[in-house]
Amino acid sequence: MAFSKDLLSGLIFAAFGLAGIAMGWSFDPGTAREMGSGYFPRLLSWGILALGLVITARGLAATHGDKIEALHLRPFAFMIAGIVLFGLLLERAGLVISLLVLFGFAGAACYDSRWKEVVISGLLLTVFAVLVFIYGLELPMPMWPV
Repeated sequence: MAFSKDLLSGLIFAAFGLAGIAMGWSFDPGTAREMGSGYFPRLLSWGILALGLVITARGLAATHGDKIEALHLRPFAFMIAGIVLFGLLLERAGLVISLLVLFGFAGAACYDSRWKEVVISGLLLTVFAVLVFIYGLELPMPMWPV
């Protein structure tokens, strides 16, 4: 047995599934006809657990597979920083600025990203998000700094 990516990712999925089941246990699941507040979270958590167990079994059965590489902290740090900054900036800087900061950090997280592509895709996705969330769903969030 090799400690492969499948084994590790399967264990992570299974852990998230178990955590979801444990956290949602106090919610009323109801029935399929009259779903309670815990129906979908519990169903989703069981699905994630099942997926994790299948992937873990594949990882255990594999005689060879993709080995786990060294942990690269740069992508992880930039993605977490971008998400945290998005959350902190949204109320004060608005959706447009917050998303552009998020996409900038996401582009910096990737080792082989091209800044021209990051800028163009960030602008297009920001326009899409504004159309969907501000105009389509009419969510009460500022589009620009207040």
